[in-house]
Amino acid sequence: MTHRRTLALCTATACAVGVPTVAAMSSGASSNAVPAVTTSTLSTATSPPTAQREAEEDAAGGGAGSNGSRSSAPASYSAPALPQAVDPKNVTTITPTTRFSVDPTPTVGKRPDATWPDAAEVFSQTELTEVIPGLTAVKATGCRPNELSGGRETTHAARCELLLTIKGEPASRASRLIVNISGFGTPEEIGTTWSTRLAKIQQKSTNTSGRYSYYRNGSLGVSSAFTDGTTARVLLQRPGSAGEIWFSGVGFTTLKSTYSASRADFRDRITPALVKLLGAKMAPAPR
Repeated sequence: MTHRRTLALCTATACAVGVPTVAAMSSGASSNAVPAVTTSTLSTATSPPTAQREAEEDAAGGGAGSNGSRSSAPASYSAPALPQAVDPKNVTTITPTTRFSVDPTPTVGKRPDATWPDAAEVFSQTELTEVIPGLTAVKATGCRPNELSGGRETTHAARCELLLTIKGEPASRASRLIVNISGFGTPEEIGTTWSTRLAKIQQKSTNTSGRYSYYRNGSLGVSSAFTDGTTARVLLQRPGSAGEIWFSGVGFTTLKSTYSASRADFRDRITPALVKLLGAKMAPAPR
């Protein structure tokens, strides 16, 4: 797996937590301009777990995607369902401060990524405060673009580290969220990339499936999502467009009285809440 990948074009994701002993991950994606499609649904079928090493390699280098040419895309896409998936209960509902308004099929001459969100703005401090106790500040650092097909870089940052100031956490061990925008595009483009990656993940992680938490497709307001306890990958969809975002957490070891309880709290409470928030940001704005 190369260290730097071409970003996938998407329309319109992810990407869990790492502790001091766990590396964070990021992703890229390649993008294409394709014709508009009719209302579509990303359905899902069985998908394999993610090996942490594979996740970290992908995070460093990124997503997959299309070649930038226009093509006729089907109105719907069937993605794999996730194994042993659950429907999380009592998940915190975070009020989104912004929404994703991505054009999945820009006209010729328009950059496919021009309407993508910036990785630094995927999660706002106001939103994170609703689910992270004691959060007083968020600072985006290490932001960088990723590469699109044709050698161009994305207009906005596709990867950022959000440095969090949390009461009781020493500055030297401050928790971070790493946000990676794998890509946005049509359901066919993004869904195909999602399924291909899941197949590779399943092949590599047959002996480590116990570390994964899979959310039932359609639950939490997203098409598909799962976490390996370090990185969450989220497949987003709305009529005619889709997106994939990953998010990783480093630290988060003082949420509870013990290290293990803190990690479990991030995995079981904070991660599903952030996945649900991404789904709300992708959904059409309420009228």
